[in-house]
Amino acid sequence: MSTISKVMSSSESDAGMSQRMVWVDLEMTGLDIERDQIIEMACIITDSDLNILAEGPNLIINQSSELLDRMSDWCKEHHGQSGLTQAVRDSKVSLLQAEYEFLSFIRQHTPPGHCPLAGNSVHADKKFLDKYMPQFMHHLHYRIIDVSTIKELCRRWFPEEYMLAPQKKASHRCAGAGKHLKHAGQRLSRTRVVHPWSSSPTYQHFIVGRQDRIVVPSQKYKQTHRDIINIQWSN
Repeated sequence: MSTISKVMSSSESDAGMSQRMVWVDLEMTGLDIERDQIIEMACIITDSDLNILAEGPNLIINQSSELLDRMSDWCKEHHGQSGLTQAVRDSKVSLLQAEYEFLSFIRQHTPPGHCPLAGNSVHADKKFLDKYMPQFMHHLHYRIIDVSTIKELCRRWFPEEYMLAPQKKASHRCAGAGKHLKHAGQRLSRTRVVHPWSSSPTYQHFIVGRQDRIVVPSQKYKQTHRDIINIQWSN
């Protein structure tokens, strides 16, 4: 292979890596950023077509009994039923250790400053990651890909298709994320959506993958073949 070919191949590889997405799911002791903490975290890397490229750690993070005891009744019930509360008490993994392992994982698969955080209602997870795992967040792009946005647009623009989407069954655990995403991508119509990233292939199918014409409400952007909505954002 010539030097020019090697450079071109390397550039194409770098460009592909910069298009990857870092999907994260957290479980917390609550949603109050000032008093609550992360107790479980899972992470996977996908390409731009949502193919799973790497499955990261799924870690349960130790927190004090005092913190667990002052969780809300909702958290006590659901984290208790799922076994997460006891798993947190038994865990030997510290928050600092967890950040190190997840940062090491994404550094292996993504270039610094290029790949966005992704997930379902991931804006809530981002608040906790910004506070408790700043080095992890520093590696990522400042933008996020929130599946909730796609869901809400689909609900407004294509309500009939939205009603056909599989209902997410909340397990309130992070385990098995990669398997569920892969299953969702291969069998959209029958997938059992458990994790937030599992929703994304479904909504991509309804909004981006339709064969008939899609007209965005503003009427400004439309395409008549395989539909790719290309809105030129100002930022």
